[in-house]
This record gives sequence, C-alpha cells and structure tokens, in this order.
Amino acid sequence: MYIVGRNSTFAYSLTLTGDNVTIFGIKGKSIIKHPAGMPATSVCILRVDNSNYTTIRDLTFNGNWGATVGVTTTNAGINHADQVDPKNYGLMIRGSKATLVSNCFFTQIYSDAVWIGAASGDFTQASVNTAILDCQIDITARDGIAVAQNADGVGVYRTRVTNVFAQAFDMEPIGQNQYARNVTVDSCYLGNWWDKANVARTGNCPVSIVGGSVYSANPSNYARRVTLTNCDIDSSVYVNTAIDVTISNNRIWADFTGTSYAPVCVEGFVDGLYITNNSIYDRTSSPGQRHDASIDIHLVASSSNNAQAQNAWVLNNTIYCRSEEHTSELQSRQYLVCRLL
Repeated sequence: MYIVGRNSTFAYSLTLTGDNVTIFGIKGKSIIKHPAGMPATSVCILRVDNSNYTTIRDLTFNGNWGATVGVTTTNAGINHADQVDPKNYGLMIRGSKATLVSNCFFTQIYSDAVWIGAASGDFTQASVNTAILDCQIDITARDGIAVAQNADGVGVYRTRVTNVFAQAFDMEPIGQNQYARNVTVDSCYLGNWWDKANVARTGNCPVSIVGGSVYSANPSNYARRVTLTNCDIDSSVYVNTAIDVTISNNRIWADFTGTSYAPVCVEGFVDGLYITNNSIYDRTSSPGQRHDASIDIHLVASSSNNAQAQNAWVLNNTIYCRSEEHTSELQSRQYLVCRLL
C-alpha cells in the first residue's frame, strides 16, 4: 500500500505528464491511498495531464473517505475536511489522448472516482479516446465516472458502479460550457446510493446525458453521438441538451419505495433520440413533470426558455408500470415530434 498526500498546494497527490507510460500493479494488492485529513479543496490521487498513450491497470485507488454502507446517509466529510460539493477525486484525466484504465478498483472516493475533461493549462484541449474497461467503483461522495469538460471519444465497458452519492455515469460539461461527444457506455452495471428510499433523495438518477449548454438553443456544446446499451441501470436515465442519443437494450428498474425521475426522462433541447428494446420496471413516483410516465419526454417552458425535444423514436420497449400516479406508460408534451411503435 502506498499512502500519498497532497503535493504542496497542487490539485493532485501524484501527476503524470509524459507519453507512452504504463502504470500497473497486482490486482487487489497494489493500493494507492489518500491519508486522512485531506483539505477542503480540489485534489486527486492521480492526475494524467496532457499525456498521450497512458495505460493504468490492476490498481486500487482508495480515497479514505470513511463512509459505511447502511450507515452513511450524506456526502459530508468523514476522514476529510467537509465539502458541500466534494472534490477529493480518485483519477483525473485532463487533456490527454488515448488513455486506458483497465481492471482497476476505486473505493471510498470523496468526490468522483474518475473525472475526464480538458487539460489543466488549456481548457480548449479535450481528452480524446479515453477507455475504461472492466473496472469496479464502490462508494463515492459524488459521481462514479464524470465527463465533466471537453471530451471526444469516451468508452466505458463492463464496469460496475455501486454506492455513488450522485451519478454512476455523469456527462456534465456545464460548468465550463463545454462539449462531450462520441461517448459509449456498454455492458455496465450503473447503480445508485444505498438508501434510495431516503426522502431527501428525490432524483435517484444514476445516468445523466447532458451537454454544456442546458436549456440553450446554441447547439455547439450539446452532447453528441451518445450510446447507452446493454446496461443494468438502478432507477433512471436523464437526457437534456443532446443530439443523436441511443438508449437501447438496457434493463432499467426503479423498484423501491421512494421517488425518482422517470426511468427515462427527457427534457430540454434534444434531437435525434432512439429509445429502443429496453426492459423497464417502474414502481417509484415523483412530484412534477419529471415522472409523469415511465418514459417521459416533455417540454420545458418558462419566461426565459422554451426547450423541447424533436425526432424521438420510442420502439419495442417492455414496460411494467406499477405506479398508479402515472397516467400512461409514455408521456409526451405539446410540440413534440415523437413516434411510438
């Protein structure tokens, strides 16, 4: 086990900046761990920054948050300084090309386990062709995998994410008004926090597919060409500000006493959406328009915006809807171009 503390005042404990580097260990035995008492600021265990052709495999990243499944109910700091929005990351991939993360385990991360975005010194330099294969993520105070800034080409395959306080897989390049495109998530288990029935957990949305210009009619930073296939998803998928999205052959279940978004919830500017051949089980409910049906595609209208989806295809889904609050298994609002077959 290697205990690695923060490097001076930098936003990392370890950093990698060279090309053609492989970091590997022995699965289950090679552990890189943060010490207790990490500060209330942005810092990660390992940062890959402006590096090309990096491989990271067979390692355990332990953030030493200290959360306990069945006991911890908030994302407050335990072993670390408390943060309202935790930022003690596991692995950060910044502005790098062809990064492979394989057969790694991330646990007790007091933020996102894997964060993907732009180079630290150049916010226009995207991470390109990032692959996450056969990994496991368990217990994070924020996301499992976050596509948080400019990224082109992200593939997540055969990865299991459990006990994440926010999203298991989160496309969220909103803060810098940036883009994420050419993203594939396939054959993964995308779980939720352990106490989904907690009344404070109204969304329970482990998958978020969102562009960098939410509710904006400017398509330059929309999420583009996103495919979510063959996954097990514990409660809901949220789509907003995206073009060319395929949600297909997934098992999506909202099977607990409590609230969540609709198993498939679509709002805002979305164009070219295919929801096909999914198996959906819907037992939850939620106040408001984000869960009027098991597949809910709706208009967002206010004094400042009028955001609506178009060219949505909903084909061959199997839906078991148990909530009597839902008026139908599919809800589409006015002005929507939607085909249900």
